[in-house]
Amino acid sequence: MISKDPLTEATETIIETLDRFVVPVRVAAGISLSQRINGQEFAFELVSTDDWPGAIPLTPAIPVAIASISQATTTLSVTTTAPHVLKIGEKVSIGGVSDSRLNYSCLTVATTPTPTSFTAIAGPQGTIPAVTAGPFTSGSVSKADPLGYARNGSSLIFEGTTATSESYYVRSEGGDALPSGTIAGNHAAAFSVSTAATQLVNAAGAYAFAPQGLFEIMPQLEKVTFSGSPIDSAGAISAMFKRSQVVPNPARDYKLRLRSKNHRSLSRPVGKIVSAAKAGSATATITFDQPHGLTVADFVTVYGIRDQVNFTNLATPTAVASVPNAMTITIVLGASATATSYGGVVIRVNGGVFGAPIGQVAQSIARSANVLTVTGSAAWSGLQIGQYLNLHGARDAVSGADLGIDGSYRVRDVASTALVLEPIGAAPSGADIGTTNCGGAVLPRTDFRFHFIRVMEFTRLITESIGGFGRVDQMDAAPVLVTNAVSAVTVTGGVAQDAAAGNPVGIGARAANANQAAMSATGDLVHLMATMIGALVNKPFSIPEADWSYAPAGTIANTADIVIAAAAGAGIRRYITSIQLINTNAVATEFVVKDGSTVIWRIWLPANMTTPWDIDFPTPLRSSANAALNAAAITSGASIYLDAQGYTAP
Repeated sequence: MISKDPLTEATETIIETLDRFVVPVRVAAGISLSQRINGQEFAFELVSTDDWPGAIPLTPAIPVAIASISQATTTLSVTTTAPHVLKIGEKVSIGGVSDSRLNYSCLTVATTPTPTSFTAIAGPQGTIPAVTAGPFTSGSVSKADPLGYARNGSSLIFEGTTATSESYYVRSEGGDALPSGTIAGNHAAAFSVSTAATQLVNAAGAYAFAPQGLFEIMPQLEKVTFSGSPIDSAGAISAMFKRSQVVPNPARDYKLRLRSKNHRSLSRPVGKIVSAAKAGSATATITFDQPHGLTVADFVTVYGIRDQVNFTNLATPTAVASVPNAMTITIVLGASATATSYGGVVIRVNGGVFGAPIGQVAQSIARSANVLTVTGSAAWSGLQIGQYLNLHGARDAVSGADLGIDGSYRVRDVASTALVLEPIGAAPSGADIGTTNCGGAVLPRTDFRFHFIRVMEFTRLITESIGGFGRVDQMDAAPVLVTNAVSAVTVTGGVAQDAAAGNPVGIGARAANANQAAMSATGDLVHLMATMIGALVNKPFSIPEADWSYAPAGTIANTADIVIAAAAGAGIRRYITSIQLINTNAVATEFVVKDGSTVIWRIWLPANMTTPWDIDFPTPLRSSANAALNAAAITSGASIYLDAQGYTAP
């Protein structure tokens, strides 16, 4: 883990492997960050370190002085005293401007109208805050290289305040670092997993963090793929970004590098508050423990003064009202009052953005066996057990004396208003301290956690499928890509039925207890039919379940229609395949079959028949859709016995 100090700017921590790797290689890591704030960047990258014979390393550019700087709403315009040699899309830091709103820790060059001028409108923070100020003639511009001046490399950078975005950079042989996102604006791109950590156990002293995401970089000959997936989940790996037009030189050796950076002009405390006083006014006079370096053009926030009634935290960046001397300022802070209090910090807000301290304020402290208990002005929130932080500006509530406990700590426990801390690094330790009333601010550190790292070098094997003599040349290969669910694949030709997708190739007959729907187009494939137990249906026209028969108890004795088969429903027809007739009357008569009321078949039956006629229809008689099949005798008083058989189908 790398924990970045919230009190310093322009610092960079680098850890890289001793081993070198060759392309293609796949590196993966479980990564989490305790917070995401503007002014910091954290990189997980594969880079060549320029130590081969004849290599010309890239070196940091010398800062260029500003001749004029101004901002109109969300466009910053800068003129330099010498050529800046910047290109559109490169990142810069601006510092030393007398108005702190124009000191930006990281911006992207949007335009370069001349060799000594450029504009910027956005950076990792997104579009810059709307400000109209200047021109000023102070400050300087520094280039901020996103690959740490590596000649070749692929870098995944966590920057900005969003836990589900990151920036991707690729460089080859010292060329431009090709970014993701908007070239002339914010380089960040959204991704599917978060850099927030999961706290596996929430108990005192249990420092059990797990990452939410697995992040991967895989450079190959023709592309670099950045991908991610949720940890300990069935969720698939998803490509978050791919770069193919520029790839790092595959002939170089690469190291895995972890890089953490506080940019120049990071918003940070300029001093601890010794005392804050009001005399019948809302304007407070703040006295520092060291020269503050502030001017009336600076915007600041104030946190951690013990008396939160009369000196409530100032969370909105506010201009310094006056600077009586190098150790004091005045600023409008809360309501009018007459009061004095102690402790806390003043933060110079550069570029309009800052990482806010914890909102609760220290009210008392006690130390026992080097474990510090800080009682807050309210229940502590925004802190996890195991997280690193800085206690800053802790002062005695009566005298304003420095309590000597400022420093870096790890959260051991959080219980309502009690915050229990363990010292880390150079944090003070020593004799026990009884409960002492105080003021003071809690500043979260940014913990860049690597829960695990995996590196896999591999060799690619490419297989070509090439036909024989007379083949159709499809670039001499047959690539096949199957992604995710089979339902995404449409099977065509003799397998698909109508517009159906995803049908597997069937071997066997189609089991059914009803006729299948008619095909919608000539040439559609139909299936062999089987009963529900797999017996092949080889009878004509229909499956057994669709058969019907008609055998009335009496005879047809008059000309009124009788129903042989009732209407079967929308889109369904009745079919007659055979019929048996006998006329026992002494008079010959005509017999008819009707589609509803329309005669579709007729026959004359002789008188005094002794043997029934059995008639099979090579082409079945049929009704219209949703219509009945009816029958009638033409001669009144006839005596016709009738049986009929058929089936039902669309």
